Amino acid sequence: MVRCVCFLVACAALLLLAVAAVSAQVQRQVSGVGGRVKIEVYFESLCPDSVHFFTHQLYPTWLDLRDIMDLVFVPFGKARATPTGTGDYEFECQHGPDECYGNKVMSCAQESLPIHTQMEFFHCMMSKPYPASTGEQVSEGERLYGQVRNVMVQTESV
Repeated sequence: MVRCVCFLVACAALLLLAVAAVSAQVQRQVSGVGGRVKIEVYFESLCPDSVHFFTHQLYPTWLDLRDIMDLVFVPFGKARATPTGTGDYEFECQHGPDECYGNKVMSCAQESLPIHTQMEFFHCMMSKPYPASTGEQVSEGERLYGQVRNVMVQTESV
């Protein structure tokens, strides 16, 4: 729990910095000079602090400022990747194997969905009582989850 709280504090600090940067960016864009703000979000599919941050801070901010935000999601958080000696890796997630599965679904969604769809997909997953197992449930039908599942199958055969 202490790790999650530290993660939330770090995320909140990053969000405050991002909001300040976005605010400065908006000022520059109004005056004709501008660009986009890149924000990298490190999170875990079952961390309560990640869920809260995603649903109460990141998503509402994205709705208001998506036109000037470049989001990069890193659904890995405090997981560990250990080489197995066969060229593969074994993953251990802070909140257990279900979290690793949820993180994998989100990672595969990144490979198959545009950023605006990723955000909606992730927000929907993170809004459910047990986000790690809701990828298929929150999809817009079989087509969307089918794209994610195809990437998951490809990564397992590598």
